[in-house]
Amino acid sequence: MIRSERAAIIVIVAFFALAYALYGLFRHWHFGSSAYDMGIFDQVVWHLSRFETPASTVRGFSNFLGDHFWPVLVLLAPLYWVAPGPETLIAAQAVLFAASIVPVFLCARNRHAIGPALSLAISYACFL
Repeated sequence: MIRSERAAIIVIVAFFALAYALYGLFRHWHFGSSAYDMGIFDQVVWHLSRFETPASTVRGFSNFLGDHFWPVLVLLAPLYWVAPGPETLIAAQAVLFAASIVPVFLCARNRHAIGPALSLAISYACFL
């Protein structure tokens, strides 16, 4: 990948990560997020960040991993050491969604010129 291509995709990913995060955070702050699901995952990741059993009083499970086995939640636990709260989950989700733009760009870059590849990556990002 050429240096200018790398810079372009980094700018695109950073822009969409920020846009997704701001959109999600504003929705959450204005009571537009799903409080039920957010409450479940906030409690589970909070417990995991304290090396406890991932319980959820919202869902009624003493061990959430017995219902859904999602080991990726363990990777989010260290984020709660810095900033515990649902906003952290929203920001992490935004970054992970934005990171998915890179493989789309690389796949498109193998088949098209840089212009169309960037256009496809941006189109994908707009419809995420």
